[in-house]
Amino acid sequence: MLPKNFTINVFAFYTSPHYDATDIMKSDGMVNISVSKSFFDKKLRILILDMLERVEMSFKCILSHEITRIRNDNFWYTVDKNEYGDSEDKIKDIISGLKESKEIYIDHFYQKYPESEYPPAWIFFESMTFGECSLFVRNLGERERQVVAGSYKLSKAVINMFYHLSHLRNACAHHSRI
Repeated sequence: MLPKNFTINVFAFYTSPHYDATDIMKSDGMVNISVSKSFFDKKLRILILDMLERVEMSFKCILSHEITRIRNDNFWYTVDKNEYGDSEDKIKDIISGLKESKEIYIDHFYQKYPESEYPPAWIFFESMTFGECSLFVRNLGERERQVVAGSYKLSKAVINMFYHLSHLRNACAHHSRI
């Protein structure tokens, strides 16, 4: 028996492999198998989202705090804009969105420092999505990419994994099959 809020559209993803060429379900037991697969997938998505939430939070902290520490500049992301390739336009978009934000910490910053064009790195990265952060890190310099990778005890060659993790996070958040 399907729960009341279980939509047919979602269920169709799990049943479609069990139909034959004439659109007749191959066996009555396939409904139960499909329901079991959908519930397993839901539990898996919840576990993955829980894990990725922690990765995203630590990733943003490392981007803002560790790179700020090695560059000794709280506004380092504004200094070498051409270093970030196509991220420069994205930086402008994010900054303009921040000025209209209703987040308390962002509003407080602009009230206290109305003349500031840019917020400190921690506000900038906290306001970005996981996907935006993962794209931004691809354009960082060698030293900064090494710091990010080293914080996770990874080779800088796998720094692009954050991009793929952001896609996995979005798939889970939008109820896609995993």
